[in-house]
Amino acid sequence: MNNWEKFEKNLAELKANPDMDKVDILLEEINIYRFELEAQNEELKRTNLILYESQRKYEDLFNSIPISNILIDSDLKIKLYNIQTVILLQAERFTLKGEDFTKFISPDFQDAFYFSINGLDENNPSVSMELFLTAYLGRKIPSTASIRLSKDINGNIEYIISLIDQTNRRKLELELIESKSIYDSLASTLPFGIIRTDKNSVILDSNKFFSELFHSDYSSIIGKPIREIVSNDIADRIESNNAFILRTGKTITEISDYFDPLTRERKYLEINEIPILDLLGNVSGIQILIKDVSEFKKSEQVLKDSEYKFRKLVEDSSDLFLISDGNANFFYVGANSESITGYSPEEALKLKIYDHIHNDYQDIIKNAYMESFNNKGMTISTEGVFRHKDGTWKWLELKITNCMDDPLIKGIITNIRDISDKKETWKIITEAENRYRTLFEFLPNGLLLIDPKTKKAIDFNNAAYINLGYSAEEFASMTINQYDIVETEEVTRKRIKKIIETGGDDFETRHRRKDGSSVEVLVKVRSININSQTLMMVMYQDISELRAILKEKEESELKFQAVVENALDGIYLLKGKHFIYVNDAISRITGYTRDEILSQEFDVDRLLIGNSKDFVNERIQMRESGSENSNNYEVEIINKENEKRIIDISTKTYTLNDVVLSIGIMRDITERKLIENELKSAKDAALKSVEITNTILNNLGHELRTPLNGILGFTKILMMELDDPELLEMTKLITFSGQRLKRTLEALLTLSEIESDKYNLILDQVNLTHFLSMYDNFTIDLLQDKPIEYSLDLSEEDIVISSDEFILHQILYNILDNSYKFTDNGFVKMKLSKEFVENKNKAIIEICDSGIGIEEDKIEVIFLPFRQGSEGVSRKFEGIGLGLTIVQKIIQKLNGKLEIFSEVGKGTNIRLLFDCE
Repeated sequence: MNNWEKFEKNLAELKANPDMDKVDILLEEINIYRFELEAQNEELKRTNLILYESQRKYEDLFNSIPISNILIDSDLKIKLYNIQTVILLQAERFTLKGEDFTKFISPDFQDAFYFSINGLDENNPSVSMELFLTAYLGRKIPSTASIRLSKDINGNIEYIISLIDQTNRRKLELELIESKSIYDSLASTLPFGIIRTDKNSVILDSNKFFSELFHSDYSSIIGKPIREIVSNDIADRIESNNAFILRTGKTITEISDYFDPLTRERKYLEINEIPILDLLGNVSGIQILIKDVSEFKKSEQVLKDSEYKFRKLVEDSSDLFLISDGNANFFYVGANSESITGYSPEEALKLKIYDHIHNDYQDIIKNAYMESFNNKGMTISTEGVFRHKDGTWKWLELKITNCMDDPLIKGIITNIRDISDKKETWKIITEAENRYRTLFEFLPNGLLLIDPKTKKAIDFNNAAYINLGYSAEEFASMTINQYDIVETEEVTRKRIKKIIETGGDDFETRHRRKDGSSVEVLVKVRSININSQTLMMVMYQDISELRAILKEKEESELKFQAVVENALDGIYLLKGKHFIYVNDAISRITGYTRDEILSQEFDVDRLLIGNSKDFVNERIQMRESGSENSNNYEVEIINKENEKRIIDISTKTYTLNDVVLSIGIMRDITERKLIENELKSAKDAALKSVEITNTILNNLGHELRTPLNGILGFTKILMMELDDPELLEMTKLITFSGQRLKRTLEALLTLSEIESDKYNLILDQVNLTHFLSMYDNFTIDLLQDKPIEYSLDLSEEDIVISSDEFILHQILYNILDNSYKFTDNGFVKMKLSKEFVENKNKAIIEICDSGIGIEEDKIEVIFLPFRQGSEGVSRKFEGIGLGLTIVQKIIQKLNGKLEIFSEVGKGTNIRLLFDCE
């Protein structure tokens, strides 16, 4: 039954039988139903907002895709399209919807489009094809179309078409054809031989100069192996180089001597062999350039060597060369693009360079290209940060040269070099220099560079002069002997000579401070060579404090030795099984003298018995093998008087000069063990006694409750039937005694359950504001027989805790019972509030009275079982002293806290603290 049905049922019952209590319940249910409706309404608003935001995200994503996407129905009418489609077809934003898509397809491609789209079904739902489109303004657009069959929510067929503009690709293809034509023209007119070979060194193409160089027929050399055209020595060299190029992809340039059989002359040929790469970057052939350099061999040998080295450097360069138009659109990318940018040349051609430049450097690089474009022939150098294909950022150096007027280039050449390592190295060097300069400046010891000729410091750190009280200017003008007290100038001269000859020296001396005092220093000097000048690097260390520390250390060691020797616990040092040090306490524990224990014939086995011997020997083996051992254990030994003793041992292992040693502390705990065993036996007996007591109480509780309930029941009947005042008074006395006995019994049983941990809590959310409202003047029957004013002060807000309502009632009953019992007149107050205590919200129930109060030294006593503030046979108040004991233990189970404040003659204040929301 939902809340509304429950409400209707309660409303019907209320109409049939009006009741104000039910009206309150009904109003509460109306509020609950209203809250549920408001929550559902808020949830619906949030859902609509999420749907709206999701739709907006979808639309933004659909429009931001850089590919034209179109949705058409089965009649080929346009249903949906993105902004890229509007740009591609040169249309207005809202004019395409409902248009026949085929009107934009060139007539030569319409049949192919119909054939492809009619061939789609569930088994073959997609197809790709080439299309020529016609835009609104008549522009022809070569494109690649991907068509996918789909269905709308009603099951109607529709098609999703993705279009990629291939205009730039077509342009590049035409430019490639034009470039090949230019290449063929150049190759036929260049004054050196050019051939292309396949992987087997078979000639695929050649120019006339090559055939003339080797006296061959130009029309007949195509398709022949290179060996049939050139001499064997040239052929061997070319074939060997080709094999190397095919394996490594590297370029080879060399000069070979050649004996011309026709002219009978020795000639020199410069041969350049360059790998030809396919689209996948694999070597598919070799281009060979052969130039006759015989005339310049002798007269310009040095120049040719230099030219060869330069050519080799350029061809093997790791730089990347790009050619672009004035808008930084690249139409040529060098073969080593991938090594620098991560993109292959084909991928790099499609990139928009500014999309891969860090935002901080985009304007810098744009301005560099603009400046180059406006200044033909000028080379602009700049740097920037480029995003590599793997997502990392690389530092690149760019040299941009305007070659727009060069008929062979017609563009802007960009030479790119990866300088990330250089930047990182420079950064490391700079940081290292700063670190070492900082270290030099702030080293706590004086550090100097001294010229041995002048004996003056040419560089020094702050500590060199501050520690002596001089200024930097004063110290720079001083020679060594002006602040060294011990050495004369002659001794210093001899020492400097020794240092330069041997490379260094370490010694102690005394330095004079500016105020006339002196300081002991340790001097370390090393001879170093800087810029062909021999200098002395000197470090001064103030050892005055060190001397004092060493003295204090010696005194401390003597004190420590005295403590160890006079320690009550035995202290020993063990190497293997043999003792190498013991104190006097070891002798007292074992009965052996120190000389007996330290002799080579004595080892630990003599002391150990039973399992302790095996245990200790196993530990020794583990320690010597490097394994970790527990550092505290107990063993049994037998002393010199043949008495068994129990020993507690704490050990620590360490290595000294590659020797494993164990230091240990030994304590005789034989008597302590005897006491512990006796205590354990006593504890077991006490626990057994408590268990028996709890069992007796539980059984006794059942046996007493039954007759007691009978007695109280019959006395209640007698009180209703009797008229005799004397008999009624006796019956009341029986009832009062029975109730007192019943409360005593229930307190004993409750304490028994708590002590035996059998008291089960039933936790639930308790609204204290509502719960405590039942403790009003009409329900507090405890106060009816005394002139006591009772008041209840509740918080206006609902305060909720996690608790057990039954035992919470027991807590309050026991506290109120005590307040009533120990208050003859005055007041009893109960208050509910919430405070922020110890970084948590706390619900606080406070019960205070104006009773007799409790003496300060009795406050702790009242929480003990069977104890009261007033005790003995003459005590005034009834009870066995379990009320507050039970309260304290129950509150602990509820993770609460009880605080009590009392003053004799003025009353008592008890605060209960619980975690709340």
